Amino acid sequence: MKKLIVVGLLVLLNSCSSQIIKNNLNENTKEYFDINKYKDWEIDTKYSPTGKDKYLKKGEERISIEYFNDAVQIELNNINSPYYKFNKFSLKTNRLLLTGTEFYKINIGIWESYNETGQLIKKIDYDKPYQFSIEDLIKKMKNEYDIDLLDVERVSYVSRYEEKKDVNLPLYEICYKYNSLNNNKVEYYLINGTTGETLFTIKRYLGDKQGSLLDNYLDSLKSEKQK
Repeated sequence: MKKLIVVGLLVLLNSCSSQIIKNNLNENTKEYFDINKYKDWEIDTKYSPTGKDKYLKKGEERISIEYFNDAVQIELNNINSPYYKFNKFSLKTNRLLLTGTEFYKINIGIWESYNETGQLIKKIDYDKPYQFSIEDLIKKMKNEYDIDLLDVERVSYVSRYEEKKDVNLPLYEICYKYNSLNNNKVEYYLINGTTGETLFTIKRYLGDKQGSLLDNYLDSLKSEKQK
């Protein structure tokens, strides 16, 4: 009986040890930086790199490789998609230091930070302030305005931020080229990042001097009160 108990404990300890080793391996087998992975990519002549920086292309894929004092930063995307994959690696160990996803240069989802030994040290959920998600926003714009937010040719930009002074809300801003014959004609949308309500829309010319979209919205509220 004692032998059976000892054997059972040994099996349990071995299982726990294996799981711990497996978890540690998962933490320490993140992607490494290897410039040779891109040796068959072409130079993207659209950009003029400085120093060791590189801008490469392969089919519809594009990658930027930018060097800093102690790290190298990589952004990978498809020319037909607003999504970007961001990775930052240590030049000392080639280990992954930071990884995340961008949507029109907005940090979205969970970003993970690692130290030089590959240990996970921080997680940031950039979606947390926004109950109305990017996926919700994509569906809303398609259903209500027949606007495809994945169309990088027609969407000038999408941004989001937490406005804490005047409206105290998380907000989305969208700039859409509504006239296919004149890309300078754009329509702006201001969306409540909690409820998904459209707060304000306005048609303007791209690059005009009419102030920020938020200022336009606040001015419209003032005008309504004065009526």
